[in-house]
Amino acid sequence: MIRLPTGALLFLIATLVVSLGVALTSTGEEATYDEYLSHLEEGEVERVIRNNTTGDIRFFLVEAPNVEISTTGPTVSDKELQLLEDKVPSTTDGAGGVFFETSAQRPIASLIFFSLPILAMIGIPIITTALIILRARDKEQ
Repeated sequence: MIRLPTGALLFLIATLVVSLGVALTSTGEEATYDEYLSHLEEGEVERVIRNNTTGDIRFFLVEAPNVEISTTGPTVSDKELQLLEDKVPSTTDGAGGVFFETSAQRPIASLIFFSLPILAMIGIPIITTALIILRARDKEQ
């Protein structure tokens, strides 16, 4: 009977659990850029957090201030800036208003971070199989 090393088996299970957790985690709802603009035009938006670098937009509606809605858009247009100024109220407590962020994009770091679970799921069985084969050869000799 073939027996996997306990450490390799535990690491494989942990990797699968973490990968599924990352894949199933949702940070909120999603909307199209046009839906975002429509909410702005109707005055339904309480707070906007816009990333100037990536184009990511997170916004919160007046009727559901704890639900984050996300979308991606082009660079800020004059129309959008005017809507943000006219329709999104600023508050002194920071609960409402418009916030701009700028973040450095690191595509290599993101690629490495997101590919590690996949590499682990592929690499661990290969390494485990190789170790089993080597042990079997050692026992035969």
